[in-house]
Amino acid sequence: MKFCSNVVDYRSAGTGLYARTSRRPVLYQDFVKKPDARQRYWARNFVGWPRFSAIQPNETHHILADWHQRKKLDHLVTQNVDELHRKAGSTHCIELHGSTHRVICLSCGNVKPRRELQQRFIEANPGWQVVSLQDQLAPDGDVLLPDDLVRNFNVRATPLTRYISSLT
Repeated sequence: MKFCSNVVDYRSAGTGLYARTSRRPVLYQDFVKKPDARQRYWARNFVGWPRFSAIQPNETHHILADWHQRKKLDHLVTQNVDELHRKAGSTHCIELHGSTHRVICLSCGNVKPRRELQQRFIEANPGWQVVSLQDQLAPDGDVLLPDDLVRNFNVRATPLTRYISSLT
């Protein structure tokens, strides 16, 4: 039986993204302090978001959701940021590392669905697309992009630069 949702992981020894590459996510401290880190974060996430947000739960997610509904499971603790447990119907999920499906403003604390920011980025970047790299999706939903593409991604024309995925 296959239980894969086609989301690669970061940490698995020998097979995770960290074991196979030098690729790392943008660090929170860099995001907060460096405008170019925010630009890189949002450009990479913008490209990966359509595919990442479309990933669907697998059989295991649905089994756990069924257990919730039948009161065989009270709370589910997950370190995944993909919201697949909630998509399957699980309730009372504790997301240890937050969720990429919600973003929070670092200035005012306002929380928004990530899909709202995608639309605002589309409006701020008409014609800016990198469909050819979407198959290089990382576990947190971003895509590694060349520096020249990142530099051409517009985040400064919108108030979006202060939002970050609600990852912890």
